[in-house]
Amino acid sequence: MDIEHATEAELKDIKKWFFKENIRLQQEKNKLTEDKKAFETEKHVYEEQHEMAALKVRMLRSQLDREKKIFELKWKKLEEEVYRLAAERDEVAKAKQELQDLGSNTHYEIFFVGVNSEDSLRKRYRDLLKIFHPDNLNGDNTTLQEINKQYDSLKKVLL
Repeated sequence: MDIEHATEAELKDIKKWFFKENIRLQQEKNKLTEDKKAFETEKHVYEEQHEMAALKVRMLRSQLDREKKIFELKWKKLEEEVYRLAAERDEVAKAKQELQDLGSNTHYEIFFVGVNSEDSLRKRYRDLLKIFHPDNLNGDNTTLQEINKQYDSLKKVLL
């Protein structure tokens, strides 16, 4: 359609169409602006959540690293104690065998070697009970009876 040769009614219709199109475009522009604002708000919320999640992950990793180090230290200490107890058990078994080989009644004094006070006597006696109690794997009634006799005699001396 040629605008220069259009009639007054046609120009009016064209003008009306431009007006309506201008309103529709303005509405679309407003809708896009609102959508952009909503998107920006949503993006901001997501970024904050992402930052919080990342912070939480860092904190949990840090806590996990600390707990892992503590566990490793405890495990190392536990291993050391197990080795120490195994070595002590072997020493006691060796001493027990030596004492059985000697066959005398006084050989059980070796269980209380180095004991020079009432407190150290009680402590050593409790440790020996833990090792030689009949309910234990290395337990032995005769050895326990001899330990009790020696304990009673040393207790009289130290008191």
